[in-house]
Order: sequence, then structure tokens, then C-alpha cells
Amino acid sequence: MKKHIIFIILVTLFVNLVLVGKALYQESQEFGSEKLDVSTDLLKVVKEIGWKMPKIDSNETFQSKIVHFQNIPVLAKTYQLKKPFDSFVDFYYLNKEKTLEIESLTLEIRYFQLYSFKEKVFAFAVFGSPFGFTKGGSRAVIGTRYKVYYFDENGDGKFETRYNDVSVPKHIPDWVKK
Repeated sequence: MKKHIIFIILVTLFVNLVLVGKALYQESQEFGSEKLDVSTDLLKVVKEIGWKMPKIDSNETFQSKIVHFQNIPVLAKTYQLKKPFDSFVDFYYLNKEKTLEIESLTLEIRYFQLYSFKEKVFAFAVFGSPFGFTKGGSRAVIGTRYKVYYFDENGDGKFETRYNDVSVPKHIPDWVKK
């Protein structure tokens, strides 16, 4: 039983290393005479209909703290969810032929964070980990914890721009500052 769990953990760690290595390799490659800006082209995703913010139960426990985006104090509220949920997250890569490849990963979301300025929520983040099942059928969280950010860039209530943890901009959209 322990060997099986250790094997699952090692396989997950290896897959995560391959994904990170692949992204770093692609970032270092040049296509033609200009260098590809991976942080802009592959780590920022815009979806016109946006992503839905998780619903907050009034009984959820949370911690508040001030973080700084462009030297502006922003309120960050981190909620620990009483009932975790599963969410699909897509990761985007360019292969050698410059063709977009999409890989999906299901994450168990246990924490979520709201970012607001002047009581206007402009972004949220989810924290999740991949998971698997033991031989006995028990669910086991394995691998790296991911943090994915969603921004409402124009104040329409849709969180249409997604950033991975390594590419998140520390900016406050203009509509929030007004």
C-alpha cells in the first residue's frame, strides 16, 4: 500500500517536472528572428465568456491581509473551503511546429482568494492540487499545488483573463481605480 502511494507521488512529481521543463524549454527557443514571449502568449488566457467565481458560503473561514499591486494596497481574503470541489485547468504549449497544444489537469480546489480595492472585487485565485485514488479507493492529493488567477479587466463582472501563478500581473484594472 505504501509503495503504491509512493509510486503515485513519484509519477506525479515526474510529470510536473516534465511540464515545467517543457515550458522553460519553449520559453528559451527562438522562432525566426524574434524571441517568443511565453509569459504573454502562453500563460495568459482570455475567454470572452469568462470564468465563474466560486460561491462563498457565509460560514467559510477566511483570513484577510493587505498585499500590494503596483504599490497600491489591495485587500486579499483567503477562504478555506469546507467542501473542496474539482476544477479542470488547461495548460497551453507551442510545439516545435508552432502549433498550440492544450493539456487539461483536474485539480481539487481547497482554497480560494478574493482581491479587492475600494470594495470592488477585480480578481480571484484558486489553489488546487492534482489527485488520484489509492487501491482501496480513497482519494489522495498528490503533486504540486497550483494557483490560478482570474481577472475582470473591464468591470463587466466577467473574469475573462486567466493567469498562471508564474505570470500573474500585479496590476489593478483601470475600472477599479475610478
